[in-house]
Amino acid sequence: MQLGSDDMSHQLPESLRVHRVRPFFALVLIGCGVPRPPPADSGVPDAAIDPCSLCGSLEKCVKGQCYATRCGGECPAGQICIGGGCADEACAGVQCGAGVICTAGACAGCRAGWREVDGGCVPLRATGTSCAQAVECSSGACVDSVCCSSACNSPCTVCDAPGTAGTCVTAVAGAAGRPSCSPYACNGKSPLCPFACSKNGDCAAGYVCDGGCVAP
Repeated sequence: MQLGSDDMSHQLPESLRVHRVRPFFALVLIGCGVPRPPPADSGVPDAAIDPCSLCGSLEKCVKGQCYATRCGGECPAGQICIGGGCADEACAGVQCGAGVICTAGACAGCRAGWREVDGGCVPLRATGTSCAQAVECSSGACVDSVCCSSACNSPCTVCDAPGTAGTCVTAVAGAAGRPSCSPYACNGKSPLCPFACSKNGDCAAGYVCDGGCVAP
């Protein structure tokens, strides 16, 4: 009895039937750019798998690796998500220091929220933390040696009051002022220097209230 081709295939061992069909089918899928790997039992070597075919719809293949195209929001054209931020595609695989920006494949400059110090980048200080100069603060204002939420530049205001460090508030009564309100003292109500007195306590040290703050 002469057997047809279908009958012959059923007589082959299972392993032969699988390896005759699946490798060809898997390679056809990869060649067409289908974003998925061939079946695990296909027998296709890993080297034959195009890594770019494994990238998802929100990823882009750069230098043989899949990178997200969103970092909280959509990255601009020509950029991908690297280290939690959008960066040039040329920066794929480039390792920069903490806070350092990669531009056109080279490490240069600091990310937002960082500043350059001695050739590297350090994070800006938060409001309410100590500072020596405004450039250190994320708010851009260093007042009373504290990173302040505002310039806080009225004479009877402070930014280092206990419990409110980092927030500009009116100075307490009797404060000298910044710059000094002498011969008067801050009254605890206004951010500006007063120009009248009702008692000696309204005057700066060394002055008394006598129709105004005057030397005794």
